[in-house]
Amino acid sequence: MNFHVFAWGCIALLSCQTLDAQEEIRWGKIPPEDLKMTSYPLDTSAEALVLADIGTFDYNLHASDQLTELRIHRRIKILKRSGFDQGDIEITYSSKNQYQDIVQLKAQIFHPDGSKFSVEKKDFFEEKTAEGLTTIKFTFPEIKVGSIIEYTYVKQIKDWVRIPDWYFQSDIPVRLSEFTLTIPEFLEFVILTRGRPLDRNEQSFDDSTIGTTARTRRYVLGMKDAPGLKRESFITTMRDYLAHVSFQLSGTLQDGVRKPYLSDWPTVAKELIDAENFGRRIDRKANFKAVLDKVSPIVAAANTPEDKLKAIYHFITEHIKWDGDYGSIYVIESLDKIFEQKKGDVADINLLLVALLKEFGFNAKPMLISTRDHGRHVDLYPILSQFNYVVAHVTHNEKVYVLDATDPNRPMGFPGEDALNEKGWIVDPVKPQWTDIKPGRAFTTRMFNLSLDPEGKASGKYTSVYEGYAAIDIREELSKKEETKAVEEADHKEDEEVSVTTSKVEYDSVVIRNLEDIYKPLAFNAKVSIAEGGTVNGDFLYFNPIIHPAFAENPFKQTVREYPVDIAYPLSHRFIINLTIPEGYEIEQIPEQVSLALPNNGGKFTFLVSKPAGTTRMIQINSSILINQVHYEPEEYLAIKKFFDLIIEKQQEQLVLKKS
Repeated sequence: MNFHVFAWGCIALLSCQTLDAQEEIRWGKIPPEDLKMTSYPLDTSAEALVLADIGTFDYNLHASDQLTELRIHRRIKILKRSGFDQGDIEITYSSKNQYQDIVQLKAQIFHPDGSKFSVEKKDFFEEKTAEGLTTIKFTFPEIKVGSIIEYTYVKQIKDWVRIPDWYFQSDIPVRLSEFTLTIPEFLEFVILTRGRPLDRNEQSFDDSTIGTTARTRRYVLGMKDAPGLKRESFITTMRDYLAHVSFQLSGTLQDGVRKPYLSDWPTVAKELIDAENFGRRIDRKANFKAVLDKVSPIVAAANTPEDKLKAIYHFITEHIKWDGDYGSIYVIESLDKIFEQKKGDVADINLLLVALLKEFGFNAKPMLISTRDHGRHVDLYPILSQFNYVVAHVTHNEKVYVLDATDPNRPMGFPGEDALNEKGWIVDPVKPQWTDIKPGRAFTTRMFNLSLDPEGKASGKYTSVYEGYAAIDIREELSKKEETKAVEEADHKEDEEVSVTTSKVEYDSVVIRNLEDIYKPLAFNAKVSIAEGGTVNGDFLYFNPIIHPAFAENPFKQTVREYPVDIAYPLSHRFIINLTIPEGYEIEQIPEQVSLALPNNGGKFTFLVSKPAGTTRMIQINSSILINQVHYEPEEYLAIKKFFDLIIEKQQEQLVLKKS
């Protein structure tokens, strides 16, 4: 991932580059060649093309509220029927306390025959959410292949210090994207760019003013012919990899004196610890006295420090339910109030955990994280807005625990999957630091002992064992059901689609072990029958032995991937089948054995076929998939794609039996 930083308010650190001369994009003025376009030469498979995405950002200091205004003008060409959904538009803004507003919205559509239709105001619909957001929705009418849609609006923002991010890239190709900013000279910004290099980066001064005596700076940033990036499996958020720029106020200039706005990580850590809604919540015992009174007898009964640590952690998971909201990194109410309500967001729960651990003598500190769907961290500047998740970082007897008490199904040391985003920042006023988040593994083992009859029916016993994140996922699924319903379902048969050639598997007498003890492997035992396990064709019987494929299909479909592969945690999947073939049949063909390792011990796939000693009609197939490396750069993509190609190929191979 490309990552560039340069400062504004000083001499430009990047040389100015200009795009080829572009005709001015004017509202309603569609070039004839764009109307006639039937495909995009640089990507003939594209379902739609952003012809132009033009943004301008200005400070309106004449306004009493000192507004900033973001003006958007977007024009899109529809190239295929599959691109019709580009005509469904949603514009979301923060309407709480009138922080933002959308004005001057208009939209129109042009057809290849030159006809034009405007979207009427009555067709703009607003939806409000409890989070203080409003979304304007509308759909372009009578959209056709060859149509061009365009819309424009102004987003008014009551904020001087924040400039919205600008994305030059999308999931469809973008022919031209340009962002122009006019900023008063007394505000200095740092720009962070990610993805493809800019094709245009210009800076100029203007002696005109915008409500003050200060001059203004004008910046023009642009990109042309940016390819579309489609989301694939195993990714954090596409926002990390789409080419874009983001902005951070770094300082102000007052009477010729520069005042820094950004400080440094140690200063930010001290400010957080002193903040009323962060550090003081966990350092003042009065904030959690009622909780402390409840948990103290439980901790006192624990024998070892490790038992005390576990007792505090599970006291929180059992008494406070996560409300499903990440919220922010701050706690609004007292920790006792949260305990009384028996629910809270991530910061509420995990900062209470930190408070209790510290009170009982553990070396516990808050650790801030940007979740996988929120975006990668930026450690170069102390930007708190990048964080949206808090966990407890505990060091005890030279062992490190990352504790996230938002789910009773998670053992200690297994943070929520979305929190597994490479690094976290420990809020320590003495020694704040970034640290790696090292996730646990997901272990899955499935074993079938089956007998196959001449009609292709298979029956026998099934055992599966889940550990780590695999067990957490299964327990979470089961916990969503009422306890009695879960027991009833365990006592009844259940059909499940299983493989390419085997249609249904039927389970009976299901027994679940260690459902409640989350520190033990979760195990299932059952009797199993597969009515259509094999296919009979004359003297031949075909059977697919991989009844539970680890992957139904290759998650990596693109020939080339422009962004990294990012798997949340290491994987270990083992499948074993002991198959007894019917009397009167002999083995005609069996799948070949293979073993393939990824470079640098990144992973390994083995597929072994054998006859157990002392048997005449039994075949054993043992398939093992290990993924140790969780991050792969684009140049490593081909290796892991071929790795999964082989896995899918072997999962589909059949055992061929012939009448003797």
